[in-house]
Amino acid sequence: MILHGSQKSRFLSRTSRLTLPAIALVLAVLACAQLPPASTITPGSGIVMTLVASKQSQPALTTASPGSSCAFDFFPTDENTTWEFNGSNPFQGSYKRKDVITDSNEDGYTVTSELPGKTLTLEYGCTPAGIVLLDPTKMFPIATGSGASGTATMKTLGHSGISLPVKLKPGLNWQQTVDWQMSGSGSSIHGMFTMNYNAMSIDSVTVPFGTFDAVRVDTQIQIQMDGKDAGTCDVSTWFAKGIGIIKQDYTCPNLDAALRNHIELTNFVPGTP
Repeated sequence: MILHGSQKSRFLSRTSRLTLPAIALVLAVLACAQLPPASTITPGSGIVMTLVASKQSQPALTTASPGSSCAFDFFPTDENTTWEFNGSNPFQGSYKRKDVITDSNEDGYTVTSELPGKTLTLEYGCTPAGIVLLDPTKMFPIATGSGASGTATMKTLGHSGISLPVKLKPGLNWQQTVDWQMSGSGSSIHGMFTMNYNAMSIDSVTVPFGTFDAVRVDTQIQIQMDGKDAGTCDVSTWFAKGIGIIKQDYTCPNLDAALRNHIELTNFVPGTP
């Protein structure tokens, strides 16, 4: 946390029963929809609870521009494109994940992500600037903990920016924001995630599926809760041309509810144009 002394103590006292456990779960999916299965989860705060995604009072979200081309060098969007990953994190240890594009057209595409005990469906829009995740709330499935606290309900209030630019190359930088609110256990927290993306370099990367020259994108996720800085997370993602994500490392070094996640591509099957 960036807060210090008595200010930090008061802030944590107010938010720990609601926010810190939920934030750990929320951050786990920001980069690539990673989330532990429905099981007992004990973040660093020692609090466990239930996080339930909600679209209540969902405002109008950004949509793809009519007639925009949904073709990207570093992220295939053809229907039936399939990625398989090996992953690991402190919540569930080693796990496997499979992503499939189940629908695609000139304005966007849908990805179905199969995780242990969970299936996520995420919709993306294709704009002249790049790819946009249309409803960030859908990244947050139900995750059940045991013990104290009860239920927290999270909803997206708004978002802006892009997830990936049309022409990805070292030297580019861009931004994406997600405005959200979480309510439960007699408390309500307003929060903001600001993702600052920087395309850093072209690296030779070896994963189980092979060795590739991949563009490394470093992302710093800045977290605000009720207008106060609440820590950061760092993500490094490697994109291979014609394939998409081949590797990703995710860590929240200064968040009380510490989080780490790692994935590597094990198989890729091109889809049908």
